[in-house]
Amino acid sequence: YDWSINDTFTLSPGLRYSQVTRHLNAAPNKVSLAPLYTKAKYSATLPSLTLHAWISDKWAAYAQVAKGFLAPPIDVIETVGSKSLDPETTTNFQIGTSYASDKYTFGADVYYIDFSNLLTVTEVSTDLGNEDTYINAGGAIYSGVEFEGTFAIPGKLSLYGNASYNKATYKHSSVQIAGTPKITAALGLLYGGDEGLYGSLMGKFSGM
Repeated sequence: YDWSINDTFTLSPGLRYSQVTRHLNAAPNKVSLAPLYTKAKYSATLPSLTLHAWISDKWAAYAQVAKGFLAPPIDVIETVGSKSLDPETTTNFQIGTSYASDKYTFGADVYYIDFSNLLTVTEVSTDLGNEDTYINAGGAIYSGVEFEGTFAIPGKLSLYGNASYNKATYKHSSVQIAGTPKITAALGLLYGGDEGLYGSLMGKFSGM
């Protein structure tokens, strides 16, 4: 629902219900090679709220808060049957701004995500040896800032750039969560022709 408070501000509350059901029908399962027929169902109610502000015809800003939900992967019921883990849930906060003109566009945002039931991979012993499965690693905090922009170059080309700094740590800890890069960046050329032909040449960095 969009509520136009005045010519500058629009408030958009929302509510979504999400449900995921995973079915496993395996003649030999990966734990014992015995048949396994099981399923797991996950659901969540996800409210959201966005405040949008038009600073000018080309410049806008926004603030958002929303609940998130991610069902555990099927590996969970492959190894522990119907004893499924709770889904990951998040509370997400973000503020940002964007600007667009004929020559260039620019956007920037700052985000903060509070994770509950963060799932992580570990190994468990089975009749066939060690198998990967998921466990609840508790809570985590993801936060960061991101910048993105394009600049139009004569000849139907645009220069694109993106950069972000991200921090992801377990709650009550300074340990960075494995597989989560602190820095990402992208740089490239975009082509858009009048005949509908589109192409891009991109370079990306993700690391640290």
